[in-house]
Amino acid sequence: MALEETVEGRRVGVAPLGSGRPPARTNENRGVIVATSLSRSLSSSVVDDHVPIARFNTYLEAQSAVDYLSDQRFPVQHTMIVGVGLRMVEQILSRMTHLRAAASGALAGAWFGLLAGLFLALFTDTGTAFVIVVLLAMIWGALAGALFGLVSYAMTGGQRDFVSASELVADRYEVLVAVSHAEQARGLLDSRQTGRIEARIDDRAAERANERAEVPAEERADGRG
Repeated sequence: MALEETVEGRRVGVAPLGSGRPPARTNENRGVIVATSLSRSLSSSVVDDHVPIARFNTYLEAQSAVDYLSDQRFPVQHTMIVGVGLRMVEQILSRMTHLRAAASGALAGAWFGLLAGLFLALFTDTGTAFVIVVLLAMIWGALAGALFGLVSYAMTGGQRDFVSASELVADRYEVLVAVSHAEQARGLLDSRQTGRIEARIDDRAAERANERAEVPAEERADGRG
């Protein structure tokens, strides 16, 4: 009986059970394993040198925090934004058909033809020739793109009859700063938060003052009476 070990879906070694020998590894597999281990060690070493100073629910909030640090002349090269709890979200946009495949391919081909036509048209002598070259290039690009789109869709064998858009989404975003600059960054973000709270208090006080100023004098007198 043999034991197979796999890395990223590849078989990297086979050894008899109970033989006490590690699975044999090829040079290619060693390269994959070494590269993966090196990447992980580099990532962990970089993160280990940084500490989280703030957590946010959205990337825009984390971006705003780093932007504030930059505005305060903080050395932002010691800062990183890390997404925690990453997952891929694929949004289905529409159903894919032969007509849609041809149309999308034709559109992409027309754009490519336009660029190629503009480049070739630079070598023409008259304005009429310029326009003709650009139009012919766009038509050729659209036809070639439509054909390519149909062939690409046919090669899927009907296994992906939809159009989608994928993106990476994180549960939260952490702002990490190098240990040597963490205290300075925390102080700046704390002062920013304190300033926001004070601004909210001032806004509420101003709103209440405006509401009181809008009350008619007769109502004030009735209230006193």
